[in-house]
Amino acid sequence: MKRNAVLLLAFALLLLCVAWFTGRVPYHKWRLQACVQKAERLRAGEYTRIDAFVGIFGGDAKTYQDYEAAAVKHETTLIRLGYFVRKEFRLSNPLRTNAAIGRFLKDAARRFPDRRQWSALFSRTGDSVIITTTKEKMPDWEKFIADFDTAKRSERTSKCKRRWRSFNAINVRLF
Repeated sequence: MKRNAVLLLAFALLLLCVAWFTGRVPYHKWRLQACVQKAERLRAGEYTRIDAFVGIFGGDAKTYQDYEAAAVKHETTLIRLGYFVRKEFRLSNPLRTNAAIGRFLKDAARRFPDRRQWSALFSRTGDSVIITTTKEKMPDWEKFIADFDTAKRSERTSKCKRRWRSFNAINVRLF
């Protein structure tokens, strides 16, 4: 009888360990998505009665910054677990205006429609962007950023007037 109880306990512990390791990625994906949605809803000013209830019984009322911080923690955990990867890309033409950043995000959303699978963080100077996405999508992101950066470079207009007269080469002789 004792042997059966020990085997049952060992099996239960093994099952618990397997569930712990396989259930962590889905849990953090679910919590990341929930935190992002709540942060967007609160940032838009949509405060519900459930939020008030949670604020009364759960302690301090949470703001969208709290949910964004929680989302960052879940994203970092997913990176540590190997589900997401993060890579910084240097841009030859910095994205300094909100319109340029908006165009980048619009093109990225068109190319990668599942917004739950990626995030972008821009540097203050706009000369780099940090992309967090799944391992499988990172080569596509590398190609997208290379294409976006070269397209932006080709759209740039010259600020100087063109010369109509060409220069002739001068032969210099040293004495």
